[in-house]
Amino acid sequence: MVLALLYFRLEGAGVFMKNGLTNKVILSTSLLLALTAFSSCGKSKEVKSNPPTVETAPAPAPTVTPNNTVTAPNQPANPDNTLTAPNQQPAGPGDNRLPDTGAPQNPNGQILPALPQSPDDQINNPQQGGRPNPRTGRGGNTGNVNGQPAQPKSPDQQIREREKQQALNKKSAAEINFKGVEAIKTGGQVKTVGEAPEMFYTGTGADGLTEEFKSYNGRVSPEQQNMNTNLAKAIVGAKFSRPNLNTVGSVVLSIDEFGTVKTYRMITSSDGDKLKLTKTTSGTTGEMDVQGGFIKCLDIAGKCDTAYAKIKIAGGYTRIIFRNSEADLHFLLQENIVGNSNFDILSKYVLNAANALNTTERVERMRLSSYEVINGRAAVGAVLTTENREMIQLSVPMVVSGFDSEVSAKVTKSTDISKSFDLPTMTGTHSQNLSRLVNEARLVNNNGRGEFKLQLQLGTEMNPASIWIVVGSSAKETLSLQQVRDFESKVKPF
Repeated sequence: MVLALLYFRLEGAGVFMKNGLTNKVILSTSLLLALTAFSSCGKSKEVKSNPPTVETAPAPAPTVTPNNTVTAPNQPANPDNTLTAPNQQPAGPGDNRLPDTGAPQNPNGQILPALPQSPDDQINNPQQGGRPNPRTGRGGNTGNVNGQPAQPKSPDQQIREREKQQALNKKSAAEINFKGVEAIKTGGQVKTVGEAPEMFYTGTGADGLTEEFKSYNGRVSPEQQNMNTNLAKAIVGAKFSRPNLNTVGSVVLSIDEFGTVKTYRMITSSDGDKLKLTKTTSGTTGEMDVQGGFIKCLDIAGKCDTAYAKIKIAGGYTRIIFRNSEADLHFLLQENIVGNSNFDILSKYVLNAANALNTTERVERMRLSSYEVINGRAAVGAVLTTENREMIQLSVPMVVSGFDSEVSAKVTKSTDISKSFDLPTMTGTHSQNLSRLVNEARLVNNNGRGEFKLQLQLGTEMNPASIWIVVGSSAKETLSLQQVRDFESKVKPF
């Protein structure tokens, strides 16, 4: 099986495009079979895209450069370089902790972490520039210059430096390697029927929050652990609508109460360095007692693109992580497909963007919104839009089949993704004609770090074709795990 590579990048108003149709990469038959069933003559093209920073028309493409094929080398598993939970801290006031459901470990003991741990137990936090200085508490060089004491950096300077370092360390979707990588799991397990393979819910980001909150396990009584676990398992949906100048934020939970799904709606109000959650009768159908809760916004810049909730309902505590971001995209198109009009139409949108053609029939961007219940479910809402106002809306379950990143899970096409995730309502402005071309969507890889691979199937059973999308999130820089621990230690019990 031969792949021809084709890359493009959308950055603001500019487009950087590399066309490498002459370079070939040979893939093994076993790998292709693990991803999908190709037709006997099927080849594929790869196309990648970074999210735009502004919504403007793209400028003409620069000159194509030589040596234009880029591939990510496979990384061998390293049994000595494994992810471990951060050192446990003393229990704070109140609950603040969750139980461990005992997810099984890799029997071979070989785990290849995609994100190494830093000396300060920060996972993929490049802003932590070395160990803290014992005098200033900040990392990096804080020594004297010409005999003068170093001046402390302003918060704005620190934010700019962290965002610059994050940009330097950011991994594009084209560089994502799923082979040999064990997915980070929430601790929740998917209910399976009959002989279906076991599946586990995974994390949705690479900021270390999943591992941090799971490391609090076992610090409460067995009775409290049982209540917490039961609450986490009962939550089948969660949506955080972020507040702005004109609206009040809210959290809506869907909870399975003995086979009937009930809704609990809580609104936000300012409460110091967090947002207080208060149950409201408007939109609430359940009768359990909501005994307290808060939202902690984690963005360095002060926004709420990354946040987590801690909520107490009927004696049980749950933590839910919410993330919103643009996506970095990398497409794989099956080649030599004949007589499949659905594939021809959708692939044209991808290739038009790759070639920076002056047309509105091209891919524009993908937006992501996710929730992740510690010891429970996780899902991502994704909206792919085009320049001519077409959209494909997908609800992606964040699951894996076992100890690596491979999975085969159905992805649901949505007619209005804003009902379940914090994404804009575009049903009145965007058409879903492209979405109707997709017969089925599946999740085929997921590393639990906000990076996953989708397969879009088009055409008939007699003439099938596929387009794959590797998705990498582009979340904002967040507070460090130590800052989260410091905040948790000051939260009053409820």
